[in-house]
Amino acid sequence: MMTVGAEIEIKDGRLHIIKEGKKKKFIKEVQHVTFSGEYARKFGQEVLYVTERAVFKLGEKGLELIEYAPGVDIKEHILSVMDFDPIIKDPREMPEFIFSNRLMGLKKQFMGEHVNQHPNDNSRT
Repeated sequence: MMTVGAEIEIKDGRLHIIKEGKKKKFIKEVQHVTFSGEYARKFGQEVLYVTERAVFKLGEKGLELIEYAPGVDIKEHILSVMDFDPIIKDPREMPEFIFSNRLMGLKKQFMGEHVNQHPNDNSRT
């Protein structure tokens, strides 16, 4: 969520922020608009903002934090580097396997053959 000089490491299924960057990605005002979330929301388009440490969903009342990376402290690593407060209802931690070197079986999932790769998901095999 910070650019220019950020140092981030993925180790043991967790995100480690070694050094914060110098420029914030989530600010109150921008100089140029290349994408309008308000316009997209007006037409019913689902809008997700995915960063290295969190996922936000644009809702009627603003930006909602819905997921955060393992190893990330919401207050220290997300809220402190934003110029505004997102809506926080019940964010969940992203599965650790996303931050590992394991194969996730994406090709099989997209080709119609589902392979259960999530250690906590026994609903699909």
